[in-house]
Amino acid sequence: MSNVLIFTPRYTPQSGGSSVYFSNLVNDLSGNHTFYVITFINKYEKIIATSDDVTVYRIIPRYKSLPGILRLFIESILSFLCFLWLSKETQVAHVHASSYATPGITLAAILTRTPILYDCRDEMFSPRLVKLGRTPYWFSCAENVDNILVENGVPKDRIVRIPVVNPPYVKEEYSGIAQPDDEIFNVIFIGRLIKEKGAHLLIEAFEDFVECHPDSCLTLIGDDPIGDISSLIKESSLDEELVCTGEIEHREVIRELDKSNILVLPSNDEALPRVIIESFSVGVPVIATEVGSIPDLVDDGENGILIGQTKDEIKDALKDVYASPELLYEMSQTAKASSEEWSWQTVNKRLDNIYETVAEN
Repeated sequence: MSNVLIFTPRYTPQSGGSSVYFSNLVNDLSGNHTFYVITFINKYEKIIATSDDVTVYRIIPRYKSLPGILRLFIESILSFLCFLWLSKETQVAHVHASSYATPGITLAAILTRTPILYDCRDEMFSPRLVKLGRTPYWFSCAENVDNILVENGVPKDRIVRIPVVNPPYVKEEYSGIAQPDDEIFNVIFIGRLIKEKGAHLLIEAFEDFVECHPDSCLTLIGDDPIGDISSLIKESSLDEELVCTGEIEHREVIRELDKSNILVLPSNDEALPRVIIESFSVGVPVIATEVGSIPDLVDDGENGILIGQTKDEIKDALKDVYASPELLYEMSQTAKASSEEWSWQTVNKRLDNIYETVAEN
């Protein structure tokens, strides 16, 4: 059994890809390893929570309104101090590579000579930063992330593919083709409500779309850290046609997906979005922008539709899907079949072996 320090900006009960990934990973492997999780403060949870082989330290404040340089300083200092405090217990650090707090973790790992595993779950990480420290392996979720690492001097044979997969309960609880309301055309967006995710374009496109298709509803799931999207919604003509849930627990996210006809993901930058794989698992096809590794998942016209990041292309894709229930059903069937390729057990086994190997060496 090895002692593993995990850093993730999001952890259960928060929603989001990193929360789902790391919390389920820790739950599944806690019998084989002792975990210390450093994450952000959640006002509804204890600052330090211990159960069995897992201790969670929710100590890093989230100052979303501060300038980036101040967030970098504050979050890095706190993560640095927490790592030093836990360093005697830590044999290996597994770190989300894209966060303002990551530099603090890196510096502490260097000073304590702790092996550090950078987990690159998107394209937002600093290639220079992830080359620092004793790094036996780099984790990558997709081919485009592999390419960024290799282009910046990371040896290809030390990049380990950790695919984006669903925890087992998604398949266990939602194993059939999605069953949306026959009377309402349900469109869903899942992610942070920020312009980088294209949330503003979707709202504008749906506002035009619903004028001709009033039997439609748009559900937005995710937090609005800046408030721009909330302001846009207030200025729009949308009323009962729009539902904003805020952040909700992951199982509830899947339930909302299960009630939807189509997921829309109009991002301008993605690696390999977990939400697409979740959507496919319940048989919901996707309208998504052709960026990052999305084309590796979405086969245009088969399990979804690939578009450019414009309001008109979003609206046109919605019209195409709405106008053809047969196409929607066929894409739903294909989406469900696509999800069978991914296995959570593969991820667990791969990480379990790496933790043991790195700790022993």
